[in-house]
Amino acid sequence: MSRQIAKLLAGSLLLLTLVAPTFAQGPEAVTIDSNLTIRHRPFSPVLFVIARGSVILLAGGNGVLDLIQTGGQAGDIRDLQGNFLIRSARRFLNARYNVAMLDAAPAFPGPDGLNNQRLTQAHADHIGAVIGVVRARWPNKPVWLIGTSNGTLSAVNAAARLTGSALPTGVVLTSSITASGTPPDETGAVLAANPGLANITVSTLVAWHAQDECPLSASAFAQAVFNGLTGLPAVKKGGFVATGGSPNIAVPRCSAFHRHGFNGAEASVLTAIVGFMASH
Repeated sequence: MSRQIAKLLAGSLLLLTLVAPTFAQGPEAVTIDSNLTIRHRPFSPVLFVIARGSVILLAGGNGVLDLIQTGGQAGDIRDLQGNFLIRSARRFLNARYNVAMLDAAPAFPGPDGLNNQRLTQAHADHIGAVIGVVRARWPNKPVWLIGTSNGTLSAVNAAARLTGSALPTGVVLTSSITASGTPPDETGAVLAANPGLANITVSTLVAWHAQDECPLSASAFAQAVFNGLTGLPAVKKGGFVATGGSPNIAVPRCSAFHRHGFNGAEASVLTAIVGFMASH
């Protein structure tokens, strides 16, 4: 081997050594409990690419992921695994976004979890603290709040109440709750939240399924959510209407595996979300 070739190889190896650690970190996915403890990396990180942002996923229902507490699987999710956002976590990761999945426990354990807590100042402050944790773990990256179903109450509440550095870069609302449930379940709606949609100042995407039959998020009222973002100029808000999919008609209309949860239409919704985040 010539001396010149040897020098070129040595230089290439040095370059790989310097660059690889940065790329090897890549996007990663974690769970975060309500004590702000990063519990686990549910999936292997994506290697050899640089994360372009971070997302905080706010599940619906009672918000309780029921994380395993001890052993080699500590931090793994045992409940709400089928939630639209939770089951889509790998898609966000593959799209080069860090993923944080927020658990209501142990501060708000099941069965009630976050029921009737999502529209409070305390809950908004807690999400602001989570945003701080995410920014510290993945610095210099935009941070997006993404809520689905009841999680949209949390997202709207946080975006409407938080200020300054606690604010997320933007918000995504999927299958927004537009009608109040009945006790002991969640009894709030994004259209009635105060402060609410009109107080949001960060870029916001509203997504829904054209045939959502859940009475709490009926597609007929979805446009009203978009229209309620009166504090945003047109360039900072977007709407996406999903169609098709393969809803399981054997499950309740508000189930994550009905149109309410975009069953079979996940790819199109994720493409719309990622595209909006990348352009804002």
